[in-house]
Amino acid sequence: SAIAFWWIYDAQFSVISWTLQRMGLIDTYIDFLGDPWMARFSTIAANVWRGVPFIAICLLAGLQTISPSLYEAAALDGASGWQRFRHVTLPLLTPIIAVVMTFSVLFTFTDFQLIYVLTRGGPLTATHLMATLSFQRAIPGGSLGEGAAIATAALVVLVGRWQMSSAIEHQNARNQVITDQIAELDKQIQEILGLENQKRRLLARMEIIERLQRSRPEIVHIFDEIVRTLPDGVYFRG
Repeated sequence: SAIAFWWIYDAQFSVISWTLQRMGLIDTYIDFLGDPWMARFSTIAANVWRGVPFIAICLLAGLQTISPSLYEAAALDGASGWQRFRHVTLPLLTPIIAVVMTFSVLFTFTDFQLIYVLTRGGPLTATHLMATLSFQRAIPGGSLGEGAAIATAALVVLVGRWQMSSAIEHQNARNQVITDQIAELDKQIQEILGLENQKRRLLARMEIIERLQRSRPEIVHIFDEIVRTLPDGVYFRG
């Protein structure tokens, strides 16, 4: 992919410049890798293009783990599409996003071949990463100590990023534990409410039978048999 982008950004054979010139939008070919800021934007675009499939697959895998019942419950509560995304999708995707961002930072920070093939760190060292700068100082420049120092500094930055990711993962684990506890508590509440409803149905049934005993004692047994055959709560309707 780096060689393909090298040809795409070539000052003489760029397909982007050729297309824009054919459309009449530019008069001369664009030197994508000759200007410092243009070179930065070009390498960023190439790196983003390479990373999109990996990030998209990871986020899709995370979306598949979210239960549709959560969206249905949020919709029943009157949540809008943005609210469902903010309060359901985003919190549940936070662990996946943290892992993806960690890998993305590591891959970009230590990327060597893309920068070395496209610009070799130029123009005017505008596109150097610590990996390419360390190589340039140590091997072509002959300063092994300076190259080793740059590589060591890169290690410190990467360890710091790993610590940040670990803290995020720890917080997500705590949030998951709290969520599980809330779900268990809600389940217990539902069980208690179910027992309470059963008690209320039994009391209502007994009250109806007592009324019938006072008014029509001869049909109490028939009514009792009918109520036993009906589903719970049917006799409350109407």
